Amino acid sequence: MPPARQPIPEDLKNVYLMMAIQEAPESTIRTVLRALCGDADYKARIMTLMFNKKLPLKPEATTTAAGTGTPSGSGSESRKRKAPNTEICIQCDELFEEGDKSKTCKHHLYDMELDEDDETWLEMPIFREEISDTPFCRKENPQGFVFPCCGTKGSRSKVNRGCTMGKHRAADGKRTKYPGEEKESSGEEDDDEETEEDEVDENQKGQVEVREKDGDKNEGGDGK
Repeated sequence: MPPARQPIPEDLKNVYLMMAIQEAPESTIRTVLRALCGDADYKARIMTLMFNKKLPLKPEATTTAAGTGTPSGSGSESRKRKAPNTEICIQCDELFEEGDKSKTCKHHLYDMELDEDDETWLEMPIFREEISDTPFCRKENPQGFVFPCCGTKGSRSKVNRGCTMGKHRAADGKRTKYPGEEKESSGEEDDDEETEEDEVDENQKGQVEVREKDGDKNEGGDGK
């Protein structure tokens, strides 16, 4: 009897999904989007992203090495430059260009959590045991949820878009990390950046010391 197949981890499913979206032909992507429009919530979300986020709805003009909108001539002058990809940040829901490392993303460190003790649940036409962290409850009573990072109620999430600033993040198929996990996983990268900065500082100090020594030698030579 063959061994039972192990379920694919959720993180791996997300990675496969992102790879499929990246490699799928445009016709497949359009088919999936049209199918999602059959659901009212998904349709509203798609309309927001398509029309309210100022995404390009027509093919953009290709730029050349000379910076003109229409390629002309041959050789190096007609080399096409790929326009930077526009992404939608999954943390703040704003547009940003691929490669943007500026810390302009205002977001909450943690997702909303259910606040069962909030008095607004008493006004909801549901039983106590039906109160749970579901899309329905979040939509019907956002006041009954809270951001644990700062205490902001879900009903004010559109006013208070976040409590911290950081880099934008596009959907990449990876599980959203909590702040502690992010620091641990990125510790090596941070160490590398700090090492490079220390090396630059040491080089600059060395250059200053060499210049000062050369200046002392020149002054000594003039005195002779």
